[in-house]
Amino acid sequence: MRVLVTGSRGFVGNCLVEELKMKGFEVKEFDLVLGNDLLDAKQCEEAAKGSDIVFHIAAIIDETNPKMQAINVEGTRNIAEASAKARAKQFIFMSSVGVHGKVKGIVNENSAILPETRYEQSKADAEKIVLDFQEMMHITVLRSAFVMGPKSREWAGIIKMVSSGNPIPGSGKNFFQTIFVKDLVSALVFAANNSNCFGETFIVAGKEKPTLREFVELIRKKTGVHGELKSVPEGIVKTAGFFNMLKNRATGKKSLFEPAYIGRILHDRNYDTSKINKLGWTPKYSLEKALDETIAGLKGD
Repeated sequence: MRVLVTGSRGFVGNCLVEELKMKGFEVKEFDLVLGNDLLDAKQCEEAAKGSDIVFHIAAIIDETNPKMQAINVEGTRNIAEASAKARAKQFIFMSSVGVHGKVKGIVNENSAILPETRYEQSKADAEKIVLDFQEMMHITVLRSAFVMGPKSREWAGIIKMVSSGNPIPGSGKNFFQTIFVKDLVSALVFAANNSNCFGETFIVAGKEKPTLREFVELIRKKTGVHGELKSVPEGIVKTAGFFNMLKNRATGKKSLFEPAYIGRILHDRNYDTSKINKLGWTPKYSLEKALDETIAGLKGD
């Protein structure tokens, strides 16, 4: 079966390509580092030709990137249109639980769509675009939890901050459910050519639901940090993050200590994955094993 993967050289895409090839899929890659551009409709059409399934993974997460809105929204429109024109059987879109914003309590697929950040809004807009193509091809949307893994620059920054003994923002009582990259990839592959997944939206996340404090304590334990884990009031963190953002804009630097990133840490991440679990997909990695591989991989880099 022939598949196209956008964002094939990225954190998730690279892992997905490897898994698809191992399972015997004929994979075509589409990525900026290969000279591909989602904003080029003709490139998208050429890439989609002959594809049975299209995995649209490519996206810009960096809120400071001026192309984020265009790539995440118009780029999604281009590749969806190209896939429909190529008569692809299925279009699998990797979205984000971020589309739900700060919905309180346990979040499932029917929870309100209340994006807060520019990135979250772009994913919500992209979902609407993708679903407009349901009459032309089978659509599957996977809303992924915060993805953890050894090739993530964001997680490299998080591990570095925690292992340096930094305090946590807020009380740390918020749930912090994530997903290991290999589990996310297994969910994407599970959905491929699976009729039970046609026309459906799923939330995918790891089984364990630690609080942020419990999560950070586990990282500290594994990176050899001792002493009491201190916290900084949420209001102070947000204010400091705002001024740090202004400084970064002036200097051109990037940092995890900015409002959008701080908001991601402070979100209550508590997800119900029973919909896809009932179909047969479950995550294989425990939080501890996922952290072990993430930390070990980052040391290797």
